[in-house]
This record gives sequence, C-alpha cells and structure tokens, in this order.
Amino acid sequence: MSWPRVAVAVLPAAAGGAAILLASTAGAAPSKHFRYTHRVALTGRFVDHWTFNDPAECGRFGDGTVTVTFRMTTAPKVRLVIEPGKNAEPNNTLGSWTLGIPAGGGIGDLRSQPASGTVTLVDNTTLRPPSPGGDCGVQDKSDCGTKTVVNWETKIGGYNRHQLFADLLGGWSHKSNGRPIACGIGQVEMFSMGRLTGGSRDGELLLPMATVATVAHHRVVRVTGNGHKHSSFADCGSGTFCSDDVSRSVTATFKRL
Repeated sequence: MSWPRVAVAVLPAAAGGAAILLASTAGAAPSKHFRYTHRVALTGRFVDHWTFNDPAECGRFGDGTVTVTFRMTTAPKVRLVIEPGKNAEPNNTLGSWTLGIPAGGGIGDLRSQPASGTVTLVDNTTLRPPSPGGDCGVQDKSDCGTKTVVNWETKIGGYNRHQLFADLLGGWSHKSNGRPIACGIGQVEMFSMGRLTGGSRDGELLLPMATVATVAHHRVVRVTGNGHKHSSFADCGSGTFCSDDVSRSVTATFKRL
C-alpha cells in the first residue's frame, strides 16, 4: 500500500482579516457562546478495478470496475481547532485537529453529514463453456450501469495533529430490498474495508492536514488525500482467483466565516 499523498491549496485572507484561534481547551465556553470559524465541504471518488476467475464449469471469469463519486450535500459550520487533550489515537500526545460543534457546554466532533453521489458498475465477465449437453444459463447484469444514490452519509474529523480522516458511510453490495446486486462488484463493497482499502486502522482515508499557520492566515484551505491498495487472493472460494485494485481520493475545503 502506498501512503496517502496530500495536495494543499490556499487562498489569502482578505486584508485586515482577523486571525482565528487554533488552540483550545475542551469545555472552555458555554454552547450559547460557541464560536464557529469555518464551513466545510467534502467531495470524493472511489475506483476499484477488479478481476474474478472461477475455473469451474460455467464459472464466471473476467474483470470489471466500480466507480463511485460523492459529495457532502450540506456545508456545515465548524470550529476548526487543535484540541490539546484529544489523544484517542495510539502514541498521540500532541492533541488532534477537531471539526468542532457545541457539545455539553464545550466542544464535540462534527457528526456524519448527508451525502449524495453516483455508482457506476461495469461487469465484463463471461461464463466458461458448459460440458457437452450442459447449459450455463444467462448472466443477470440488470444492475450494471450508473445509478444515483441520495441516502449516503459522509464523515470527516481529526485523526491527529497532522491528519484528518474521511469516510463514506454506505455501500453498494445489495439492492434496497436486500437482494444481492445483479452485477459483478469485486471483493470491496464499501469505501472503507480495512485490509482491502488501506488507510486508518478502520480503513478510513487519511488526509494530511495544512499547518496551523496556514489555516490561520488564509481564507480558503483545501486539502486532498489519495490512497491506493492492490489485493489478490489465490482462493476466493472453491478455488476461485480474484483481485482488487482500489484508488481513493477525498478533498476537504474549509472556508473562513
């Protein structure tokens, strides 16, 4: 797995703009006086080039692609700060970035937000020939193509002092009524699947974050994280070989209020 790469784009703040506070202590201010600093927007893309090879009679073999695009449909307000006491990750004693919202008279983490997007499924597989007199039937690929999804959610938050994490909550392995989807999708069924997608311990994509100074002195800060993971398996069940080549990208844009 290659580690996520980052692209940071910034726009200067207007002349005379006040600097924002980037260090805070949890519970320092009552909710009614909570001070937001930014609005956040999120967009992302996921691509899985997969292969499948079942050597059995009438076994499915070939390749395909799952392409997902998504965006946060809201632009929530947050207080973008480093919380010195937020050290949830192992060996982290320096605090963490927080996309803060009011919580219990102090500051809490931004909750998951509504998202929409598209899923494009391409299945190029065919069936191996049957034995003489046999019949493999016809592959059902009725769910292949592009569909719009409106009931997803996205999640973004601080991972540590130098990184954010991002995730898409929702998958594409089943139809809404629960039946298996009628199109090949490979082994990866959602944006974050740990060993198949890389990223954090839970599979979330990590985005290297801009510095405190950059956030303090620019009106717009845009950070992009990219991840890539290739996985192959000699036995996906009954001697079947399969592979997944996953690329992920998420861009977070913070705009000063």
